[in-house]
Amino acid sequence: QEHADAETLRQACAHLIREKQSEHAHRHVRWSLVECPLNATQLPVPLSPLMRTLSNLLNNSAEASPQNSEVKLALESDSSRLRLRIVDRGPGIPKEIVDRAVRGGYSTKPTGNG
Repeated sequence: QEHADAETLRQACAHLIREKQSEHAHRHVRWSLVECPLNATQLPVPLSPLMRTLSNLLNNSAEASPQNSEVKLALESDSSRLRLRIVDRGPGIPKEIVDRAVRGGYSTKPTGNG
């Protein structure tokens, strides 16, 4: 898989935000993409798995957020790092499961629901 540049990431994130607006319209969540200058020219990871992970995280944010709240996706970088931040009004991850939650495949949802 090919690594994308910063502009491709920006466009992919804007498209993803539009998808989530439509997908979660019934939740009345506002979506925004906060763009800071992206100094990194090449992403350190392939775009496809990154976007799949972001999509899942944004779904979780929408599902955890109260109606009429906002979910923000912020893109930031410096010369050595890329940072993607998701900010929502959900309750957060309980401290007792944080270590398990950051591993792939963990979910608090019933089996087959995420």
